[in-house]
Amino acid sequence: ENQKFATSINFPQSHSSIVRVGVIGSGLRSVPPPPAIADEEVALNKQLLLEAITSCCALPWRNDRPSPTRTPPIAGMKIVALLLVEMISSDVMFNGLPWPDEDFLKVTIERDLHIQAMFVDHPILWDLLRLVASVRPSLCYCSVLLRAVMAVVMTHWRNCQEKAASAANPRLLETTRTVLRTLSLGQLLPPAMNSLGDVLPLLSPFEVSCLLSDVWQYMRNNVPSPALFTHKNPATGELWREFKAPAADHKYMERLRAIMINKVQTCGAVFQKFFNVDS
Repeated sequence: ENQKFATSINFPQSHSSIVRVGVIGSGLRSVPPPPAIADEEVALNKQLLLEAITSCCALPWRNDRPSPTRTPPIAGMKIVALLLVEMISSDVMFNGLPWPDEDFLKVTIERDLHIQAMFVDHPILWDLLRLVASVRPSLCYCSVLLRAVMAVVMTHWRNCQEKAASAANPRLLETTRTVLRTLSLGQLLPPAMNSLGDVLPLLSPFEVSCLLSDVWQYMRNNVPSPALFTHKNPATGELWREFKAPAADHKYMERLRAIMINKVQTCGAVFQKFFNVDS
C-alpha cells in the first residue's frame, strides 16, 4: 500500500520528503504491550534491588575483596546518586547543586522534559531516589533531577485552567507530592514544609503553582550542599542537617497561610500542621 505513494525518489530536506510511521489507511503501527507482571513480583524485585544496592554501599572493598566490616553507606550512596544523574540527565551543563532563578527554566526546559519522561517511563527511579535521600546528604548530588521534575510540574500547574488540582491531573499531582516528600526525606526542605504534599489536593492549580514557587525560592536561596549536614551520630555515622530558627523560614510560608485562611473550610483540618493556632 505504501508503494503506491512512493513511486518517485525522495531527496532529504526536499518538498517531497515524507516521514511515515504507520501503514496508510490503518493508522500508526501498534506497539505490543509489555508482558503483565504481578504486583507482588514487582514489589519483591524492587525490594531485592534496593537491598542489594544498600548492601554494596555498606561493605567496603579492600584488595579487590569485600571487607566483612560494615561502614556507613554515605560514600557508596554518593556514587549511586552521581550515577543516577549521569544516566538520567541528557546534558552535562547546568548539573550543579544550586537552583537558578525561575526565569532560567526556559533554557533547560528540553532537558527537564527528558528527565521527567525518564521518571514516567521508569518508576523505579523514584524508589532509587528515595533510597538516596534516606542516606544523607547523598540527595544533594541529585539536585538537577529534583529541580527538573519541579520545573515541569510548576509549568504545568501555572498554565492549568482547571478549578481543582486533584481533578486536573491526578498523576501529575502525585508526582508533585512525591518530589516534595523526597526533598523532605533528604532534609533539603525545612520542617515547616514537610507536610506540603498533604495540602496540595485541596488547592487549585494556581495555588499549587504559588506554593511550588515558594519552594523553588527557598531552594534557590539555600543551596542543597552536603556541607550543611554537619551533625553526625557517632554510633551509626548518620548525618543530619540543623536548620535555622523556624522564624527564618516563615517568609516562604506566608502565601500558604493566606491560602489556607481563605479556604479554611477545606484546609482547616491541616492548618495546625504548618502554623501555630495561637499565633
